[in-house]
Amino acid sequence: MERATIDYGIDLGTTNSAIAFADGVEAKVIPNREGASFTPSAVWLDRKNRMHVGRLAKERAESNPEECATEFKLRMGDGDRAARTLRYTEQPVTPQTLSSEVLKQLREDVRQNTGDEINAAVITVPAAFELPQCEATRMAGELAGLSVTPLLQEPVAAALAYGFQEESDNLLWLIYDFGGGTFDAAIIQVREGRIEVINHAGDNNLGGKLIDWDIVNKRLAPQLTASYRLSDFNRGNPRWRTAFAKLKQEAEKAKIEISRTEQPYDLWIENVCKDESGNTVELEITLGSADLEAIVKPYATRSVNLCKEALTESSLAPRDLNRVVAVGGTSLLPWLRHSVEQELGMQVDFSFDPITIVARGAAIFAGGQRLEQKSRAKTTPGVFQIELEYDSQGADTEPPIGGRVETPDATALTGFSLQFVDVRTMWQSGKIKLGSNGVFITNLHADRGRRCEYEIELFDPKGRRLKCEPERIAYTNGLVVEEVPLIHSLGVAMANNEMDVFLRKGTPLPARHRSVHQTVSDVCGGQQSTLINIPIVEGESARRADRNRRIGVLSISGKDIRRDVPSGSEIEITLNIDPSRNVTSSAYIPVIDQEFEQPLKLEKTVSSVAQLREELEIQRRRLEEVQETARDLADSKVQEMLKRIECEAMVSQIEDLLAAASQDEESLSPCENRMLDLMAAIDSAEDAVEWPAMVKKAGMVLDEAESLVNRYGNLETQQRLDRCKTEIRVATHANDADMLSRRINDLLAIGFGILEHRPEWWVNCLQSLEEDLGKMRDANLANQLFIQGRRAMENDNIEALKAAVSQLIRLLPIDEREKVRGWGGSTVRAS
Repeated sequence: MERATIDYGIDLGTTNSAIAFADGVEAKVIPNREGASFTPSAVWLDRKNRMHVGRLAKERAESNPEECATEFKLRMGDGDRAARTLRYTEQPVTPQTLSSEVLKQLREDVRQNTGDEINAAVITVPAAFELPQCEATRMAGELAGLSVTPLLQEPVAAALAYGFQEESDNLLWLIYDFGGGTFDAAIIQVREGRIEVINHAGDNNLGGKLIDWDIVNKRLAPQLTASYRLSDFNRGNPRWRTAFAKLKQEAEKAKIEISRTEQPYDLWIENVCKDESGNTVELEITLGSADLEAIVKPYATRSVNLCKEALTESSLAPRDLNRVVAVGGTSLLPWLRHSVEQELGMQVDFSFDPITIVARGAAIFAGGQRLEQKSRAKTTPGVFQIELEYDSQGADTEPPIGGRVETPDATALTGFSLQFVDVRTMWQSGKIKLGSNGVFITNLHADRGRRCEYEIELFDPKGRRLKCEPERIAYTNGLVVEEVPLIHSLGVAMANNEMDVFLRKGTPLPARHRSVHQTVSDVCGGQQSTLINIPIVEGESARRADRNRRIGVLSISGKDIRRDVPSGSEIEITLNIDPSRNVTSSAYIPVIDQEFEQPLKLEKTVSSVAQLREELEIQRRRLEEVQETARDLADSKVQEMLKRIECEAMVSQIEDLLAAASQDEESLSPCENRMLDLMAAIDSAEDAVEWPAMVKKAGMVLDEAESLVNRYGNLETQQRLDRCKTEIRVATHANDADMLSRRINDLLAIGFGILEHRPEWWVNCLQSLEEDLGKMRDANLANQLFIQGRRAMENDNIEALKAAVSQLIRLLPIDEREKVRGWGGSTVRAS
């Protein structure tokens, strides 16, 4: 029987990958050619240009790192800049190409074990993966020959494997997924037969590999430099690349062994490298449980803080959880487990193998994903085609099924009937009479705890059995995945460094949003040098767009515009995102009646080492200022954020990554992510320090807005004011600086909206602008506009006065620093 569902699920991991097959209500892991349940995500290209994937490639990376690639998943979505040259490659290979080699090997393992030639599989991605990383994963699947590759979030897959046959209802699970390169904390609700992601917090650059590097940098390398003459012995120096590859692999082995036994481990490497005198460098060191615990502690703290963040955002406490489920090989570290259990007050569940649970869950999900059937020749004598509509998996024990029977010779089907028969229990649906068009609908009966297969029996009016395709279908009763929500908020970075949030975190997919903006500078039609930039960003900082990740940009060149677009022109921006997280963007400019639409090229931006070094110094100064101010404050929130920065070792981790990034570009992305974490933490501390002043400002702006609305407002402005007052009370009670800042801006907009209709306001504006005449970019034009403005005042021509003032404002100098803030956006939200 032709396969009707995908059935295969792949965990494409940073360190290891695995593939599993849906087998009834369970999933079986397909062993690789060595009989292991998982395959190292490592690729080795030998001198004969042959690709090797798995254990041999990982071991080869220790002695010949220039021939091998590992941990490339972390650079997915970085574009061509993430490509690297292996020793025998003619051209650089990208992370998605390397990932495709891992996928090809998993496909080959399936062929050797089962004989199946698969061209479809569900592939899992970390929930914290950004949109460019998801797109790169899809591309890797295509390169590997997989034509159908639905993506599933790793925590959801783990929850499905853990509770597919769960019969209890209204449960809350925390999926604690600490892998080799990424961390996810996902709150999962099981209710009415469905698995739903309630909330999520995660970090794409928090994984076991960082712990391995810390062992190298803090214990192994210092021992060598203290014993041998090794100048500039660091990870970023290409001279020592092979030495550090050996140290990294030995550090990983030590970590695993100490974690397993919690006993001291004697590490001995006979030939690390040669020192400056040509002597062989050896390393002999004993690592104890205390050594590893000290190294793991900041990472444990970071992971627990993310768990608490996800709970707090959902108005939940640890006591509301029913389970904490361990996922990922790094979750096996006892110090992580102890930290989670101590902070959350609940034991971590290891009843499923953390290393293969994601692949198993992906396979179970794949068992419910129907494949589009190949078209069959409808002229085959005597064979009837049945087009079916049903779910292959679901919580319903009496699932509906419908469809249409098509005859080989297009005769009417009046008097025909069909029935479904459970091949195991012989349950029968009873004969269902077909109309002349062959349409039918009925219900099946499904037992829980097994995959139910049904034979389809088709009869002519005389009761004779007829051949039909398909001949059988299957249905499995179990938990199903609710619509997966948007993990990160999606929006547009504006020229004022604010983010206009189009789609908020948690929005069910697919989703679409439209917002009206205004341009902030003139764009000359036909000139390539002028642009309207609409950066699309992903993240949760509405007040500071540069704290979010830019994932793409809708750029409109002046050469594509029919005529000039003056500053202040409206522009309607629309974002669409489908269930597979493909994004399209469009912009419509009414003043020229032109629409610009394009698929968004999803690609992460990564700063240079120099930029990150400069940024670190800026953040150091900010942190010192907050720390100095906090000494005189008894504010618990300020102290909490400062303690978090210290306990998570944010600054030292950035320093370590920067040191490595000078030669190892793979460290750039995690360094930038950690920098964003540091910036956001300092933002929160600064907000707490400035909170009293912000509350005072909100009160003053509210008083002014109320005065203007009472004197000149209407019903609409009164309603807007009332909404703002309510939300200001909510923001003040919740200590929500972002919300309070947005409401202050809304109040200012209300006031401006009233004042712009008052002639005296425009008169004051003109008089104020005369003081800035010397700053105007075109003094002659400015003088002409001042003359027009004064003449308009004399003639009581308010519209002419507005026009003169608006053009004068555009002649004011543009602060170059403001141009680059907020990812270089060219628009602001329309008032």
